[in-house]
Amino acid sequence: MDLRQHLAAKGYAPRTVDSYCEIAARIGDQDPIDWFQARVETRLPVGTLLPERAAARAILIADGADPAEASAALAPAKGLPTRWRHPLTDAQLSLFRKSVEGMVPGTCRALLLLLPETGLRIAEACSLTAEHVVKVGPLRSLRFPGKRDKWRDVPLNRRARGLIEALQEVNPVGYVFKGYRSSHITPHAVRKWTRAIANAEPELEGLVPHVLRHTFATNLMRHGAQLRYLQALLGHADVTTTTRYTHPVSSDLFAAVSLLDE
Repeated sequence: MDLRQHLAAKGYAPRTVDSYCEIAARIGDQDPIDWFQARVETRLPVGTLLPERAAARAILIADGADPAEASAALAPAKGLPTRWRHPLTDAQLSLFRKSVEGMVPGTCRALLLLLPETGLRIAEACSLTAEHVVKVGPLRSLRFPGKRDKWRDVPLNRRARGLIEALQEVNPVGYVFKGYRSSHITPHAVRKWTRAIANAEPELEGLVPHVLRHTFATNLMRHGAQLRYLQALLGHADVTTTTRYTHPVSSDLFAAVSLLDE
């Protein structure tokens, strides 16, 4: 079901449906959460932000997000948000991987394992095609078109490269993560799995695909990646948005202050 059908089925007024669909067209392939965050940071009037936030929330729900989850993920419509993004801890990430590896092998299993290795937006991962996979000698990178004829490259680490290559051995052309009827897997299907994992593992409460993007960003920072490299990998136009994806854990803070003891 597309967004217009979803909104109509929910009883939205025709003018509201048209407005939300127009906003969805402006968002395009961007993550609605990132898009609205950038809108808030430009200090637009609340009268502009409120309908945009409502539209972004409706898009997330139509994509399979729980209503409360969608509301919590979006920035407030007034003022600059100060919320930290909360990634998975090392123990939670290990538990997540163990849970996913226990799933029946398939495209959704592979996609879930790929997300914390690449930091891709869920829409980007689902619509990934063979054309996005670029060979760089023995290595692999994902290449996405950007604005003004620019490109965004996301190099693949060993785990991510293995996942992609295994899928391409079976399906060398078209969508990497195939769904039904030769189309690609949907964000809705992926969110259903993350909810199922969270329900089965209380320690992963609140797990959504976007948390895996935050986890990727935070882990890179902890391993010394520069903020501008992280900005390029995540595809953020404004580095301020990137900083909201990095969350120091307590062990990092203790390590930082211990430098004074040396």
